[in-house]
Amino acid sequence: MFMHHNFRNSLCATVVVVAIAFSSSVQAKTPSNSLENQPTQVTAYEDETKSAVAAVLMSVATTMGGFGLMTASTNLDDGSGQMVGLLGLGVYLVGPSVGQMYAGKHGKAWAHIGIRGATLGLTMACVAAFARSAVDDFFTDGSNNNRTGDYLIGMYGGMIAYTGLMVWDFVDGAMQTNKYNASLEETWSVQPTAMNAIDNKNQRRVLPGLVLSASF
Repeated sequence: MFMHHNFRNSLCATVVVVAIAFSSSVQAKTPSNSLENQPTQVTAYEDETKSAVAAVLMSVATTMGGFGLMTASTNLDDGSGQMVGLLGLGVYLVGPSVGQMYAGKHGKAWAHIGIRGATLGLTMACVAAFARSAVDDFFTDGSNNNRTGDYLIGMYGGMIAYTGLMVWDFVDGAMQTNKYNASLEETWSVQPTAMNAIDNKNQRRVLPGLVLSASF
């Protein structure tokens, strides 16, 4: 029992001595403001880069493919022609936003698809109204005072607006791809530092630490 008690006291004393020696070593080797080590920078690439040219080509190719399907549908019979035409219309609407999807901007892509779809729908409504109004003018010599001119303006305005939105999405696909590539590179800086602290005995201690910063 006595030997066990002395062994335990000796072990506790040894632990205290080691702890004091470690604390003194840290205090002696660590300056009060910062450690002398230089920052360490780490550059990480999370994924492979993507091609802005490929984004534009995929958008243009998909759009032209949809237009080709709509054109081909006119040479088919009623049943299959209608299905191919609707498929072509869907591909034609989605096509300009393929580059944005390629860059990972799926939400933006679908929002632009909706805007272009609404613009195309209004344009087609103006085309139908213009055709109906033009027929009325032909049979009534314009005496019914309809709004053929207004429908014509709406038709051309819608066509110009849709074309502008389509071209913008081609360009935006490339821009979003470049932004995606830029976001892949992340530079991290690790800077050793130290901080002064007062312990419970009102004695000054130097606590080592690290400062982590990142550049995106």
